Amino acid sequence: MNIKIVYNSKTENLLQLKNDFPNINFIFYNDEYYKELKKAILLKAGLGTKLTPFCVIYNEDKIPIKCFYTEIKECNYDIIKKYLNENNK
Repeated sequence: MNIKIVYNSKTENLLQLKNDFPNINFIFYNDEYYKELKKAILLKAGLGTKLTPFCVIYNEDKIPIKCFYTEIKECNYDIIKKYLNENNK
């Protein structure tokens, strides 16, 4: 399982997920940091969102299996952690 998360200074609490789930490969993009902005925009645009934070979970074949969107208020630490606890095997 691989997870990519786009965050900013207001949503840095999402970084805590890496400590909570050390067996999962996390990739973080800070959209306030110039060198990560392009990758963050490409990730969000490719999966149909503009808002930050954004989280996408990939299976081992690099196919998205779950996205957490800010637009519907599901991209927060508690909801992502609950999903990972239920589905991380």
